[in-house]
Amino acid sequence: MSWLHAEEIFALIDLVDSGRGSCEEKASKVLDSPLSKMFTQFRVHASEAKECLLAAISRREDLSGLSKDCTELIT
Repeated sequence: MSWLHAEEIFALIDLVDSGRGSCEEKASKVLDSPLSKMFTQFRVHASEAKECLLAAISRREDLSGLSKDCTELIT
């Protein structure tokens, strides 16, 4: 995954761990960044990307209804 840079990963970790902003705001920031490419890299369909990201950011335990690719990415 040469397109992923350490700075972007650290920024995502900081964003998710911070208490700033809602899950929706955090998801929008990620989806508007180069990190949004990670979903297609892991075969998560564009239609599911936001729901998958929200599940990860909110640390949702019930992942039923999400695709196998999504659950593998966020667990």
